[in-house]
Amino acid sequence: MADDSAFYRTYLKEELQRRKERNSRYSLRAFAKTLSIDNGQLSKIISGKALLSVDLADNISKKLKLTRGSL
Repeated sequence: MADDSAFYRTYLKEELQRRKERNSRYSLRAFAKTLSIDNGQLSKIISGKALLSVDLADNISKKLKLTRGSL
């Protein structure tokens, strides 16, 4: 069975990279602030050291204006 968490980690990494490409000064800290989560927590989620809860996934999806189930 594939690692289901890989999809949302990849999505968040790619979204951060897209934002950095538009603004070279954009940082993980700024992205975390946009998502209303702690930057350390976001770093752990992206690196695979922490899991994304259902509630947090819903909140992030809303902040990124994604449809339910996208993350």
